[in-house]
Amino acid sequence: ATQPSAGDEAIELYLRARANRVHVGEARESLELLERAIRLAPDEPRILASLASEYAVEAFRPGAGAQSLVGEGVLSAEVAGVEA
Repeated sequence: ATQPSAGDEAIELYLRARANRVHVGEARESLELLERAIRLAPDEPRILASLASEYAVEAFRPGAGAQSLVGEGVLSAEVAGVEA
């Protein structure tokens, strides 16, 4: 049996984050999964776009440090090729 590649693991984390996103209380966990995924596959546009979206959602959570999160989200969107 072959070992899963970093790309495979990144996609698995991405899919877990997407599945968690349907549960509002698990938004922070989704963000953490996407941050792990992007470290494994920094050029994967689906992960970058989802990460940008999660940062945008998280920025509106009370006490989240919106300014920093919005900056991270814009950077992720730009790298993914999405116009912010």
